[in-house]
Amino acid sequence: MIRQFYQRLPFRRMAGFGAPPPANPPRAWWWIGDVEWVLLRMAPGAVLLYTAIFILSQVTLLIALLLPWSILASLSFGQVSVRLRWIFEGYGPSTVVPVLMVLIVVFFAVHLIAEAGNARLVRQTARQIIERHDKTGFSDALRSQAVPYLGRLLGFFATLLWSLLAAGLMAFFYPALLAVLIAYAVLGALAVKLLQPDKRWGPAISAELRGKAWWGVGFIILVGYVIFHAYHEILPRYWAVFAGLLLGRQILVNLVSLRANVNNLLKHAERVEALFLPDTPLAPPSRESDGFAGIAQRDARAAWLPPLLTAYRAEDCEVREDATQWEQGGKVLCLLLETTGQQDRALMIRVFHKSIVELGRHERNILIHAQPGWPAPEFLGESELPEGHLALVFAWAKGRGWLPRQAIVRPAMLVLRKNLFSCEIPEGLADRYKRGNIQLGQHLARIDWAHLQQLAPTPDVAASCSRLHDVWPALLRWLGQQPLQVVLDALASRRMTRGADGALMVCNWTRWRLEPLGMDWPFEERPRKELEQVLAEAALNRPALLAVTADDVCLVAHLEKFRRLDAAGNYEALFNMADSLEAQWRSRLEGVR
Repeated sequence: MIRQFYQRLPFRRMAGFGAPPPANPPRAWWWIGDVEWVLLRMAPGAVLLYTAIFILSQVTLLIALLLPWSILASLSFGQVSVRLRWIFEGYGPSTVVPVLMVLIVVFFAVHLIAEAGNARLVRQTARQIIERHDKTGFSDALRSQAVPYLGRLLGFFATLLWSLLAAGLMAFFYPALLAVLIAYAVLGALAVKLLQPDKRWGPAISAELRGKAWWGVGFIILVGYVIFHAYHEILPRYWAVFAGLLLGRQILVNLVSLRANVNNLLKHAERVEALFLPDTPLAPPSRESDGFAGIAQRDARAAWLPPLLTAYRAEDCEVREDATQWEQGGKVLCLLLETTGQQDRALMIRVFHKSIVELGRHERNILIHAQPGWPAPEFLGESELPEGHLALVFAWAKGRGWLPRQAIVRPAMLVLRKNLFSCEIPEGLADRYKRGNIQLGQHLARIDWAHLQQLAPTPDVAASCSRLHDVWPALLRWLGQQPLQVVLDALASRRMTRGADGALMVCNWTRWRLEPLGMDWPFEERPRKELEQVLAEAALNRPALLAVTADDVCLVAHLEKFRRLDAAGNYEALFNMADSLEAQWRSRLEGVR
């Protein structure tokens, strides 16, 4: 029945179920409305019960917050108000104040009980809906998200009805103030639409702060209107004014809450639809373009590239259109520029999208320390582009291009690894890296040996793990004393060219790491003789490597493989490594003696 109703849903096409989440406000409100309508038809009792409990919770909380003012007035003036005297039939403050205190406790307790009841109702309803749809392939993590999503959906509906109820009460108490509120809500929404504060100020002013500013300005306007009425002696009774202002503030806060709820649900629209709509499968998150890809176009470059070239005295350089490349899923633009005349002038510019600017700064942090002999281009500087993007500028050679994958041959990769071994990292940078990043030794220290003992298939395997566990602390202490090296993951897949000496040069050092020497050495592909050759040649430029042996490098590489197997849950291969790791460590100890 629900499926048939869903197929006939009047606004389904307009809402765009199964399509990318709606971005423009009209479609967004149609979308949330249709999801709410499906829930109302699917679980009407739960939706209405949640709404009733929500309104009860808000009303009791409101009363619990207002009663202390009556107590304060009674204690300050030594007598209760006329309305309270009428309610309590003439009793004095000594009797009224304790009664009010009890009422505060009771109303607040009702509020807490109502909140707890709604939380339980959301959990039960989410479980029932998931079981009713009976969809397969959903992970436990996705199913657990049904509770917060459903809470937001039910909260949206309940908040909307509570706001309408408050507006009705406001119309009864102070209709003129309601008219001012409606006018502000409409004009305020138009102002937000025209000014677009989220794009104008972005992260400088959070969405929460902008929301508070919006309803705060509205409340000040309401207070100002009341003062205007007071000056013209047309003010209603005190209790009507107080109730009108209180309800007006609540409605303004609710409007901000509704918008925040919609925005949050739209961010996870694919999951919400898959969880609560009967025939909508789970689609991968849609990728929204913010126009960053357009900065590589000739017309768009005219806005940001000429000032950048002027800063580096390269006004005569032009972009090589055939060499433009994209990295990191289209969030890093790489341009090559060179002069068209006789001058030998060229640049490489890497532009990082504003969402991964820190990734660009991380790359800059190491390349700014690059020394001659490093397999890296010469870093010239950085510039912040419009809209918060970051550009890193490097020296280049005219006529130099990208190296095709088939040109990266085995001997050249061996020289590249030697050059990376030779890179001496400044102590300050190494210290900054260690304070912000977990390294191999820390990963290995987190291995759960008790868990491995339980998974061991035979007593012999368990004994092997136990022996390795016994030497583990000493092994980790040794690992922490090893020289560090720059690690570039997926080294052979990185963008490369040839330097002036003909050796390979890595052009993108994105996500570089500092790890113990040998962590990324491919010991299963490279013979020991090549490792000894690389170490000997690297030690000529980096004396700290003179004390490092090929056995040390291989042991570090084996430890990294052990970590990867543990992280992947490949325990069969991990158990097969236990004996060899222990043997390598004991062999090293005997060699030292």
